[in-house]
Amino acid sequence: MESLRNHTAMFWQKPPNATCTSAPTNPPAPHFPIPANVAAAAAGDLPALVFYATVVALALQCGRLLGDEKSKAYEGFLRKRFNLRNLHAACTPAAFWLFEAAAGHARHWPWAFYGTGCLLAWLLWDGGSVYRFPKGEGSSACRFHVSVAMHHLGAFVAYAFQAESDPQQARHNTFMFGWLWLCHGFGSLEKLYNYVTRGVARRRPGARSPLFRECYAFGTVWLAHRYISAPGQPGLGANYQTVALAMLLCGRYSCMDNAWKAPFIRRVEFPGTAFVHALALTGGAVLPAAAAAAWAWCAFVLVPFSRDVLCNPEQELRLRRRGGPLDGALRFPSLRAAAGGAAPLLCADSGGGKACVAFKNERARGAEGCFQWNNLMVRRGEGAAAVVATPGGGELAVSCNEVGMRLCYRDALPGDAVFAARAPEAEEKDVQWKLSLQDDGTLSPEGALHLVVGVRPAWDALTPAQRVLAVLDEL
Repeated sequence: MESLRNHTAMFWQKPPNATCTSAPTNPPAPHFPIPANVAAAAAGDLPALVFYATVVALALQCGRLLGDEKSKAYEGFLRKRFNLRNLHAACTPAAFWLFEAAAGHARHWPWAFYGTGCLLAWLLWDGGSVYRFPKGEGSSACRFHVSVAMHHLGAFVAYAFQAESDPQQARHNTFMFGWLWLCHGFGSLEKLYNYVTRGVARRRPGARSPLFRECYAFGTVWLAHRYISAPGQPGLGANYQTVALAMLLCGRYSCMDNAWKAPFIRRVEFPGTAFVHALALTGGAVLPAAAAAAWAWCAFVLVPFSRDVLCNPEQELRLRRRGGPLDGALRFPSLRAAAGGAAPLLCADSGGGKACVAFKNERARGAEGCFQWNNLMVRRGEGAAAVVATPGGGELAVSCNEVGMRLCYRDALPGDAVFAARAPEAEEKDVQWKLSLQDDGTLSPEGALHLVVGVRPAWDALTPAQRVLAVLDEL
């Protein structure tokens, strides 16, 4: 658009060899022809128009125009052939890096710059996939879609200025937005991390690593501080870098309630980035910034976390530390009695009476027949799932719509969800199936007897001191 303005200004300027003459007696009627230089400018702006149109179309989820059936078929095709999430982590820093030294010369090769932006947008929106609101996750479909759009658009606000920025500022763009999108490659990065540290932390290659994610969150806080306060940076204010970072972080923390549901964001990244922004707004005053960050963390993390997680009467089955008054262990006496043969189990003893095991919601990944699971929860009343012990196998099966599903968990980590799943052979490496039945009627992951399948103790039954301990344990 800038080139269009420049060419238009040139058209209205007086030519260098023009001389001043008196106005004619009968001036001709005014007309406004489209000169050749304006047409050339419009042609030069075509790559920019294509880029902005692509980003807007993807943000508005125009893939819905294909219809639900065709869009799902297209998304299944992409999932079978590409690992787009790993491409997010690799291509975002690469695209920013390619143009960080352009220093205003992008106008000489606009198709390269804006074409790369179009390709990056297609990749980050998962090939133009339609994002469907997962029921039971987050507060509303509207907030979900707005958050996803903001998370994506923040990166492209920065990218649109990347080739025109000072090289030092462009380098900060590369580090900041490349790092923020690196989290989409957690699966592969954690496999590498677990392989390197396999002698220290004994866990399977595909397991999640809380320490790895929290180290990543500390990196986010440091880069955000440098992005805002490093020499040569404009700081917080009326500039594109402030808008880009604010959009991306707001979308990141709001989407799927990540601010309080993702542990590495809840514990490290949200309070850290809040402190960094408060420090910039207070001119480097540490105590006021710390107070402002603590208020933001309490208002946007602790309060909704306590309301939606701790005080929720319908609680999902989780792996909890064995022992102590807050382990919330569930005991399954019917399984002990059925050691010699399979028998259905409808309810478990939660310590305060009977609690029924039921399904919370259903999810699906991939095409039909791929990995599917149901989150399990305990609630009082009817509608429990029929859980059956498999003699000698250490597995538990669930009858769900005439389909056998096995109780499983992803990693033997405190707080990990226990759910019922069925999967083809290729997917079984992604979950752990076997649970050990202890003498006291509790279930533990095989190889992790210090954990037990349980739920949070009833909030109303806890003393004030126990409530404080419960909050600290969950956070």
